[in-house]
Amino acid sequence: MKKLILLTIFVLSCATQVLANTPAQTGLIYLNSLRSAAGMTTLSSNANLDTAALNHSTYNQINNFIGHYESLDFPTGFKGVTPADRVVAAGYLSTTVSENVSYDSDGDGESDKDEIDNGTDLLNPPRSGAWKIILPLILNQN
Repeated sequence: MKKLILLTIFVLSCATQVLANTPAQTGLIYLNSLRSAAGMTTLSSNANLDTAALNHSTYNQINNFIGHYESLDFPTGFKGVTPADRVVAAGYLSTTVSENVSYDSDGDGESDKDEIDNGTDLLNPPRSGAWKIILPLILNQN
């Protein structure tokens, strides 16, 4: 079975590392290892942001495309046009959002690491010095 891995990342406010054995937290652990090595603070997930990212990952998978924006032209799974719209719809109070999306068709997870390695927004501190990250993934979808 072909694996679809859609990685969605929102970066927002300062937090600490949370460890677990899910694909999302594996990505977070990898990113935090890079940030720690660079002397930066580590990050953790937020339930509302996790929901927003998972919803957007699902929307992209259902509608068979990848992107940062959703459209009412494809209403199945629609939660909001922009990343900011989607985090608010999921109950998060801030609209200051950055998003990175990657797709890994063979399921080896390498595109996820490449996205983190190449995502300079994830390794450079924002002007406010505050971060938060979530990395939901959808696995084993046809």
